[in-house]
Amino acid sequence: MSPYSICEKYLLQVRDLGCDAKDIVVYEEISDSKAIVDRLIELRTARGLSQPKFAETVGCAFSLVSALERGDKKPSKNFLMKVAKAFNVTYSWLFNGVDSSEEQKEKEMSEIIDYLSDNALARERVLELIRNGKLEK
Repeated sequence: MSPYSICEKYLLQVRDLGCDAKDIVVYEEISDSKAIVDRLIELRTARGLSQPKFAETVGCAFSLVSALERGDKKPSKNFLMKVAKAFNVTYSWLFNGVDSSEEQKEKEMSEIIDYLSDNALARERVLELIRNGKLEK
């Protein structure tokens, strides 16, 4: 599989999760984990789920959900991806509380592809992350 097809496949996965352009290129650390955890609690309570049931739905340990809500841990990228998939919410909503419309997602995806096409350094960074196993292929 060529590097371009790997990037394309990854970008399509990101689009399915509803990521914003600013979320795609680099995900090193979550800067405002409290706000994200608040949205996770909002999501859990809006669905009427206990912490154990939320954990079961996401496919993680109850202790992780408990630790996140207490502020003892920060949510990982993989955990947020699982939440987005399990509850059909966008990654951008988890990050910033704004849910992108389908049209906006198409525009952002186009911007990402254009950016990676025009920016060799960003393209190489995405490929490096993929090669190092930090991004799913």
